[in-house]
Amino acid sequence: MPPLDNLFSTFAKKANPKISQDVVEKVYFAGFPSKDASMSLSALSMNSRNISGMRESGSLGVVIEMLRRVDFDNRTDQTHIADLVRSVSILTEDKDTQERLMSNPYGVGAILRLCLNTSGKVQERIFNVLDSMCRTEVGMKMFLQHQVFEILLSPEMLYRSSTMQTVRMGTAQLINRVATMRPEEFPVPLLEAVMIVNGERTVDGAIEMQLLSALLSHLTWLTNEKRLLTDCTSIFVYLIDEIKAESFEDLEHVSGLLFLVSL
Repeated sequence: MPPLDNLFSTFAKKANPKISQDVVEKVYFAGFPSKDASMSLSALSMNSRNISGMRESGSLGVVIEMLRRVDFDNRTDQTHIADLVRSVSILTEDKDTQERLMSNPYGVGAILRLCLNTSGKVQERIFNVLDSMCRTEVGMKMFLQHQVFEILLSPEMLYRSSTMQTVRMGTAQLINRVATMRPEEFPVPLLEAVMIVNGERTVDGAIEMQLLSALLSHLTWLTNEKRLLTDCTSIFVYLIDEIKAESFEDLEHVSGLLFLVSL
């Protein structure tokens, strides 16, 4: 018998509609090894003719269940994780499948854990899943219920060295977008904690402007509600110092800082 990945790659090329159902049944009822299952589903998902059958056979539920059991500290699981991320990213290109993921009690949590615990291209792929689902009102509400700001406003998403620049900038833009839609939810203390460490800015100027724009949305909401911002002053002290030191990256950066400090 040929290696399992070769076998399933062959079936995937032939677009056999029954093979994904066989994998699902074996994973659930026959103790099929999870790494073999993730490899098989990943191979199947790379052929567009298989996707509809995979969605109908319950493949997403299997992927979420395997994601729930992932050990991020185990280096031997990295290929397993990459295969699962590839499958879930392809399966959730469909809006109905996105809704099924969000209705799964472990689905949203699995996506957020992956964003926080992966890096490089794998993190970029799973972040794109998160970003796509947060473009609907239902998705945004669901992820806010799961404390999405705690994930987005983190070193792993905004400035860790192994996080790609596309993910860092995409995260900042997503923070800004969510804060614009739900300014009352924006956690200023988290912003302060991640953006300023030991008096130094952790992110580049472009990302800083996205984060400050999110802060502005929150401040505008506070003003409209006749509320005050309390217990969060270090960020404004830092902004004043940044202006005094003239540590600007471009004209947009300096104009944005001056506008915020003038409020």
